[in-house]
Parts: sequence; C-alpha cells; structure tokens
Amino acid sequence: MIDLEKKNNLEKYSKLELKIQEVGTHVSVALELVVAVLVLLACICGLIALFPHLADMFAGLNKMAGQKNMLSDFLERVFTVVVGIEFLKMLCKPSSANVLETIIFLVARHMILVESKPWEDFLYVMAIVCLVLTKHFLVRDNRQFVFRGKKQDEGQTDTEVS
Repeated sequence: MIDLEKKNNLEKYSKLELKIQEVGTHVSVALELVVAVLVLLACICGLIALFPHLADMFAGLNKMAGQKNMLSDFLERVFTVVVGIEFLKMLCKPSSANVLETIIFLVARHMILVESKPWEDFLYVMAIVCLVLTKHFLVRDNRQFVFRGKKQDEGQTDTEVS
C-alpha cells in the first residue's frame, strides 16, 4: 500500500516536471521570437537610416576633405546592419553553420573598420580562414556533422558512427 502511494506521488511529480519543462520551452520559444522581431525592426530601421548617409557620401564626392571619414562611417553602419541580419538569421534558424557565419562577419567587420597593425590583420585573416575551414569540414548541412572524416547525425555520439 505504501509503495503504491509512493509510486503515485512520483508519477505526479514527473508529470509536473514534464509540464514545467513544456511551459518553459514554449516561453523560451516565444521570447526568441520577440527578440527576433525586435532585431528585424532594428535592421529595417538601420537600412532606412543608411540612405541619408549614402546621399551625403555622394554629395561629398566633389569635396575630397573628410572623404575617408565619410566612407568609414558609412561602412561601419552597413556592417552593423549586416551583422544584425546575420544575428537575426541565427535567431530564426539556430545552427552551428549560422553561428559560424555570424562570427565570420563580426571578425571581418572588425578587421575592415579598425585600423590595426599588419600582424593583427594577419591574425584576423587566419581567424577567418580557421572559421571557414571549420564550417567547411565540420558542418555539411544543418543536421549532419563530419567527425574524423565520417558523417555524423546530431543525435549520435562518435561511438555510434560506423
């Protein structure tokens, strides 16, 4: 009788835990969608805000003074929007490939916009090469990974791959 009572209590707790996990999952998905919509709105606003800067840059073509500052300011704004779009893509379709693409864009943005020494530029280029090679050799598509030259599904461990 006592064992049956304990079993019923355990079943109630496990059902409650499953319900809490289910609610937590739904809340986290909803929050991700809210953040994705906010990022989308920010990207749209950023794109709209680029047009006046583009017009200013073309208007300033006749004036050579300050041209470098205008171009770098414009590139900074463009790369910020591009990184925002990549972040939105990463939020909407989370995968290791999208995360790597976002990191590649972040490193490229930093490399282009920040004045650095040649050895720092070399390190940036090597970082991008490593990220691209990682993406190429480890991530084939959203569901398959390559581990030691063999394809592997996300759910498998490396001992299950034959």
